[in-house]
Amino acid sequence: MSINTYDEQKFWEEMDILFPDIVKAITSLAKKSYISITNLRNGVTWWSEKTMEYFGMQENYTIRGQEKSKRSIHPDDLEDFRRGFQERVAGKNMDEPWEYRVRDGSTYNRISARAKMLNDKDGKPFVIVIRYNNYGISDEVDATTGLHTEPALDREIR
Repeated sequence: MSINTYDEQKFWEEMDILFPDIVKAITSLAKKSYISITNLRNGVTWWSEKTMEYFGMQENYTIRGQEKSKRSIHPDDLEDFRRGFQERVAGKNMDEPWEYRVRDGSTYNRISARAKMLNDKDGKPFVIVIRYNNYGISDEVDATTGLHTEPALDREIR
């Protein structure tokens, strides 16, 4: 059997039981990227482990924005954050990132968020997946070269 003739549906059916673990593995690969998956029907959001670690959250699941973070959005960016999120939930500006700053100690890190909407079988919005990139943190390994980044190397040397 060649890969071109492999039944895609069969591939995903076989993966179905592991799918939650696959999502968790994918979302744990980057140190500076965080993922949220929100069920728009019931308002429940799942947060990746990296999200919980960085934002100091206690739970993976929250209901309708009730997450309690130990970090705060810059006061000047609060309205932009809310508007950006509401636009994406409404299906607007899906191909555009929105940015805001989050307190990290005595400074603020710039966060860029991008969203993807998934519709149900009737074409109605069902799930929104959001990836947040933290520009104040560098990943340990360069995605292009596969080598440790300079900050990671410096830490190892010290």
